[in-house]
Amino acid sequence: MTKSQRTISGRTAVITGAGSGIGRSLAQRLSAHGCAVAIADVDERGLKETEASLFRPTLARVLDVA
Repeated sequence: MTKSQRTISGRTAVITGAGSGIGRSLAQRLSAHGCAVAIADVDERGLKETEASLFRPTLARVLDVA
């Protein structure tokens, strides 16, 4: 399998900053393409909104990575 033929479906992604912006968009896109996602953000409300918009199994945790 070449690099251009690799698939992300069925893999797990860990995304920080998933409560809004690029992190939220990335989580939504990966979820729509068949990935289970583990998402984290310091913003609990935003994190819950992101979690509600995802399709696949999700693990969400309030977390400050600073």
